[in-house]
This record gives sequence, C-alpha cells and structure tokens, in this order.
Amino acid sequence: MNLRDTLLMQLKADHDTNGWFVSLMEAISDVNQAEATFKPNAKTNSIWETLNHLIYYNERYLKRFLGKELTNDHLNSNHDTFTNLENRSWKETVKKIDDIYHQWEEALSQTTNQNLERWHQEIAHLTIHNAYHIGQLVYLRKIQENWDDRNGVH
Repeated sequence: MNLRDTLLMQLKADHDTNGWFVSLMEAISDVNQAEATFKPNAKTNSIWETLNHLIYYNERYLKRFLGKELTNDHLNSNHDTFTNLENRSWKETVKKIDDIYHQWEEALSQTTNQNLERWHQEIAHLTIHNAYHIGQLVYLRKIQENWDDRNGVH
C-alpha cells in the first residue's frame, strides 16, 4: 500500500467506513437537532459544535491543499471554530461535513505525487484530529443513551 492509498484509507475511515473505530457518518447517523445541541455541562462542546469545528479545519486545510485563497475570518481563538459561523441548520451542517470529506477524497485521489509528499504529514495529523473528535461524538451519544453498541464502540 502506498502513501496515497494509506491517507485515503484514513480519510475514508474518518468519513464513512467503519473499521477499528466508528466513522463520522455512523457517529452522527440519526442524530436529531435536540441531540446535536445536547451538552452535559457548560464546558463541553455539543455534537453540533464539534461538527462546526471539524468543518472549519477540514475545509481550511482542503483549500490550502488545493492552493485556494483562504478567507480572512478574523477568529479570535480556536474556541470560535466551534460556533456555527455560517448559521447552517443541523441538516446543512451534516451535508457540509459529508461534502468536505468527499472533496478531500477526490482531491487526494487526483493530486500529484509532489503535492502528496509536501502534504502527507498534515493530512495524517488532520485525520488523527478528526478521529479524536469522532470519539467525542460517540461518547456524547452514549451519555444521552442514544447509541446502539451494534454500531460499534462498546
């Protein structure tokens, strides 16, 4: 397995292919808006807030990877990335992260070997970052008692 295949495998595992851990799309499957906004305490991020954070970083790194200009979003801190910057509905938020993953998979499939060499470490770290937050999403569902262990992660 080469570098491209390995990174694509990691992206797919984060996105929609269950393996050693539950994919993002499985982790948020059948979550409604009330469940998406649930917070066990004021210091915890909700599922929706965590998706906003993943959208922010995955989209930002995708644009950089593709050589596109980044918008100057004037965020004050990492905390701001958890906010719904574009006022998306829950359904739009789920669609947005799914679309970004599809774009990542396509971009990675089509990029040059030179670009892959330049970016492979950043992409690997991005997929690890995503997996970390996916685990948080599953944990939040378990706290809400709306996680079916048959979906993975007992």
